Amino acid sequence: MGAPDRFEITEGRAFYRPVGTVSLREAVDMIANAILYTRTKAASALLVNVCALNGFAPPNIVQRYFLIEKWATAANGRVPLAVVAPPEMIHPKKFGVVVAANRGLIADIFVSEGEARGWLDSRSARDKDAAMAGRLDRLDSHALFLAGGVVTVWITRSQGEACDACGRPIPVEQSQYELVMKNGHEIRLDRTCLQRQMQELDG
Repeated sequence: MGAPDRFEITEGRAFYRPVGTVSLREAVDMIANAILYTRTKAASALLVNVCALNGFAPPNIVQRYFLIEKWATAANGRVPLAVVAPPEMIHPKKFGVVVAANRGLIADIFVSEGEARGWLDSRSARDKDAAMAGRLDRLDSHALFLAGGVVTVWITRSQGEACDACGRPIPVEQSQYELVMKNGHEIRLDRTCLQRQMQELDG
């Protein structure tokens, strides 16, 4: 499968910005193919901007249902999708987003690429936090790297406090990891220091 026209991957994220006059069915197929191509390239997500497509009216409820179902099948739960569209194309209650969630497709729709990028960035940060939490949960008790043993790990947003390992301030709103020990002590780490400690364990 070749890359669709006006498709690119930047820093692991795919972008598709089709241009032209097409039917609704053609537009749906074009986006489904872009989703499939994104999967072949193992990109982290796909941002589709359809603002330069024309030739069709806003889809009705039934059409929205089936187009999302097609995109969900193409994504197969592996491609988060952010769509940028003119305001008149967006259902006032984001019906398509609801259908997507029911079909296992992580998706949302926006009126600007800035909003879409922000949503994808926030999802990426949450996914990294979840992956880190999962790794911590899988640590054997004998491999805990702090005396007394970790019993709870909280992932929160920093308010600018310092990391207890390196002493550097953790930027505001960046993820921080608060480890509660068996002896009741609490230790705050930034992501880099936590990863370093876990790499030492793995090594």
